[in-house]
Amino acid sequence: MKQPRIFKQESTILFIGDSITDGDRSRTGDVNHSLGDTYVRLIAARYGYDHPQDSVNFINRGINGHRITDLAPRWEEDCISHRPDLLTIFVGVNDAASVVELTIPPPPRTDGRPPKSLVTLELFRETFDFLLSLTRKELPDTKIILCTPFVLPEDKIGKDWDLWSSEVGNFASAVVDLAEKHGTYVIEWQPLFDAALNIAPASFWIPDGVHPSAAGHQLMADEWINVAANAVKDD
Repeated sequence: MKQPRIFKQESTILFIGDSITDGDRSRTGDVNHSLGDTYVRLIAARYGYDHPQDSVNFINRGINGHRITDLAPRWEEDCISHRPDLLTIFVGVNDAASVVELTIPPPPRTDGRPPKSLVTLELFRETFDFLLSLTRKELPDTKIILCTPFVLPEDKIGKDWDLWSSEVGNFASAVVDLAEKHGTYVIEWQPLFDAALNIAPASFWIPDGVHPSAAGHQLMADEWINVAANAVKDD
């Protein structure tokens, strides 16, 4: 079904976050793979097909493993400089993981990199709040969508479900609070995936408990379009 036309011609739509946004996107200038294999590509593919005359520019700036403290030093280059008309920020599960790892230490890294530092809930709120304030100052006309982290009880997540669910829920609540404070739109993914369990098991939507399947990314893409339509309509 054809999507309604919601973006102005030559709008810039930017997504920034962690691996769920990244999707192994190309860093070599290969335009055919610059959007990665995630909900971002699904959104751009459908919208571009339906409205090719509008030349909407979709940009993916997700990076695998990133947390809010990793987004901060690249904010000017990867966000502000693009001057997006609509900005989507999706981060939090890796931040929550750093808290979980206080109770469940991860195995030693084999890639030679040092262990990642702890991102407390307080540091997450403080850094995210700063980035949102900066964005409002530098890009006052940019619409913003915040996305909450989520998990489902599969793989290692399922083995310690109560702990993961609690910590990810804490970070998700912080995102909701920040959305209210800064007057942004928010997508709460966890209720969406929880409801999807009535249709198919967790392994169908998120096989490892963190990274969605193709169907899971489609679920996200459809919801994002609904929220983006409201954001643009309110312009």
